[in-house]
Amino acid sequence: MEGWGEGLESCPGSKAGLGAGPAATEELTRHLSKQETMGFFLILVLLGGIVCNFFGVHSEQLSGIGNGFFSTGEEKPGGKIQAVQFFVGLFGEFKGVQIKINSKWSEKYGLSSGNPEKFTLWEGESIIKVSGYHNLCIYSITMETNFGRAFTFGEPVANPGQRFTASPPQEGMALSGIKGLYDIICIKKLAFDWKFIPEITHPQIK
Repeated sequence: MEGWGEGLESCPGSKAGLGAGPAATEELTRHLSKQETMGFFLILVLLGGIVCNFFGVHSEQLSGIGNGFFSTGEEKPGGKIQAVQFFVGLFGEFKGVQIKINSKWSEKYGLSSGNPEKFTLWEGESIIKVSGYHNLCIYSITMETNFGRAFTFGEPVANPGQRFTASPPQEGMALSGIKGLYDIICIKKLAFDWKFIPEITHPQIK
């Protein structure tokens, strides 16, 4: 498995590798401070044992004051995403994120500032691909659905940085959650969780 932020494509969420399942990882990180937890995640990545791959800055830039970690979708693990809302700053940098599951919005993750940009899914629609650009911050994200629709968050900037793409590892899976790292300025990294959605459909165009 590759390192964080370098040509990574997906975050399947089914296996953590090295025999460390999500429950074991949760139990261990529960007893660690935030700084120790980030160090623990980095060690797992170096050993190829972390379940999620992040898009953003290099791993050596993770340390420092102001870094925070968030994970959406865990409040309602059996639910389905109905809408996604990112908050974008004055210079195009991504500040925060919310997702709507089972008709209820999650808390706002990341920073409290930024202008909201919302993508609402239709009945039976799911997100099956994510792409975007990252530099020192996340600057653009495009989400594509099984209905053939696409929505882009953020505006074009002069130097958007490196492009990334993420898609589920198996047919019938869809976006179920978003993880990320942020500091006092913006969201620095994002990861995408995928799970099987029983009702996912690919409508035929007549």
